[in-house]
Amino acid sequence: DPPVKMQGSITTPGSLALAQAQAQSQTPKAPQPGQASTLVTTATTTTTAAKTTTITRPTAVGPKKDVPPSINTTNIDTLLVATDQTERIVEPPENVQEKIAFIFNNLSQSNMSQKVEELKETVKEEFMPWVSQYLVMKRVSIEPNFHSLYSNFLDTLKNPEFVKMVLNETYRNIKVLLTSDKAAANFSDRSLLKNLGHWLGMITLAKNKPILYT
Repeated sequence: DPPVKMQGSITTPGSLALAQAQAQSQTPKAPQPGQASTLVTTATTTTTAAKTTTITRPTAVGPKKDVPPSINTTNIDTLLVATDQTERIVEPPENVQEKIAFIFNNLSQSNMSQKVEELKETVKEEFMPWVSQYLVMKRVSIEPNFHSLYSNFLDTLKNPEFVKMVLNETYRNIKVLLTSDKAAANFSDRSLLKNLGHWLGMITLAKNKPILYT
């Protein structure tokens, strides 16, 4: 019979030993204690920075609710109403009233004497009560930062009778505010009363004059 050819691979003891040796050479060895590892692992970290854009749009702001308007603006409505109910004083013509307002609008320490002379030339004696009312009610009561300026104006004017008019007008307005509505929301009247009290002390106690009111 013809010889039969063997199919497949033939494993011999020599080839088996060779395969084991190759496998051992490809397997990484664990580092011994005190020996640097020869296995280096490189890790690559990719950081993606995302840019965030914030768009701020204007927001419509409406008026605050439940806040009395008088807390932001000082008005003299209480004083005006009380003045209308009292005996009316003689008012100067409209053009004279405008000149008086112009004088006080432009009053300063540097032009004090000049403005005093302008007032004397512009206002007749019969209109001085109206000027005192204007000064106290429409200037002093709402412009506390200019109290020193107005006090110096009285000193420069050197008119004792006019000073009495201003003092009486100050008393009258304070009395009006003390007898007005004491509602908790009446912030404007409180501010007026505080300003007039400061003014009263400046033209009396600060000048060694007593506060006398009958």
